Amino acid sequence: MGELKPVDVCGAVQGKEDHSSEGISIFSSSRSGSNNSQKDTRLSPIQNLVPDILTHIFMLATTDIRGMFEWNRMTPNNVAAVSRHWRALAISHAMLWTAFRPSGHSRFPWEKLFLYLTRSGQAPLDLEFRELHLAKDYTQLASFLHNNQHRCKHINIRSKDADSFNLLEGGMKMEIELINTPLLKTLHVQLEGQESVHVRIQPSPSLTVLNLSDPFSLHFGDLTTLSLTHVTLTSVSMSANDCLTLLRICPALIEFSASLYGETDEDETHEDICILNLISFHLFTAKSSTVQYILQPLHFPSLKHLFLRTKGDGIVSTLIARSRCFLESVELEGIMTDDIIQCLEQSPSLERLAVGWYNGIGGIPERDMVTHLTLKRGYQLCPKLKSIKFVDLDLAEYAEEVETMIASRWNAEEGTRCLVNASFISCNLDHVQDFDRYCAEGLDLKIESSIFLY
Repeated sequence: MGELKPVDVCGAVQGKEDHSSEGISIFSSSRSGSNNSQKDTRLSPIQNLVPDILTHIFMLATTDIRGMFEWNRMTPNNVAAVSRHWRALAISHAMLWTAFRPSGHSRFPWEKLFLYLTRSGQAPLDLEFRELHLAKDYTQLASFLHNNQHRCKHINIRSKDADSFNLLEGGMKMEIELINTPLLKTLHVQLEGQESVHVRIQPSPSLTVLNLSDPFSLHFGDLTTLSLTHVTLTSVSMSANDCLTLLRICPALIEFSASLYGETDEDETHEDICILNLISFHLFTAKSSTVQYILQPLHFPSLKHLFLRTKGDGIVSTLIARSRCFLESVELEGIMTDDIIQCLEQSPSLERLAVGWYNGIGGIPERDMVTHLTLKRGYQLCPKLKSIKFVDLDLAEYAEEVETMIASRWNAEEGTRCLVNASFISCNLDHVQDFDRYCAEGLDLKIESSIFLY
């Protein structure tokens, strides 16, 4: 789709005026040379615009450019307040009222939402419910979605009072259903801590982005293929089999992230699941058997970014060997030394490495990690590394080995240096000889005591 270029309306009109032999200025109320007392009663250039062009300008003013500061949520009301002509034009243009993303309200503005709903006609809706007090707004939210979900193209639901909401009186649970959403493209639901509200979702074939946090349940029905490209799930109740089922019916996935905190079932045999275009894969679970169960049938030949948080051995290198992928970044937490080293040996193009929460014994694995990452003649493990991050590795006794590792990558031959930054967080590592010199030469080097990995 081509980029829309701004039209200099005033400039175009002025250019046309410049060809006039009388040289009339749009800022002047009289003609030059003669009849100076005669007033110029012509309309301003913008009032000469046909309605289609004017409404197109209105729409450009409301466009949500992802990554910019903020969507201009006030534009529909602002343009409608300029004049009667603009108001009539704005109210009659349904697409101008399809996006509703309130901000700065102490309570969710339901009255404004219903005003937008009326003015948007039957056009697809882009809605954010991000300032909800579910104790007060649940009934209206459930009713609104029940009646209008078939029109929704984008839905974002976020609770504002996760810690204070409790509707469990009498053991009654509240449910929000999203099962009739033929137009839905993106769905974000984050109601952390709301055990009394359950969101029941049946994904539609048109859905491409799914971001869910408990409590929720997915129901696939008879669907055999979904168009999802980006999935982020945080769940206590979602099983490993549900996770694999979702992966199986989403062949178009590009990014997948799942954090499974509960007990999961691991009692089925799954055929191989190959996702050709998946680039980023994040998986967290407290049980290594669950990770092994999920990873066992997976093939990701295009995988570039891998993030695993678990306890286990042999699970990472097996996935990489089976996928034959070329990783660019790896973030591993709780993985054993041998498995990490095998992973690195299979990833010659790796640029970013983060390792943390290590289950070493007697400090030996930490030393092995550092020495293997030291570049030597005849042994070049991940020579393209730009970023190295260690978290919670006890390196107190291996400061010299750490300095040697950094030196081997920083003092590389001219034109072969790749290292840009190195971080040692909560590694019991104090001042290391020559680190100041590396920093002065441009290396972004950090030694901190924070325990947080990401």
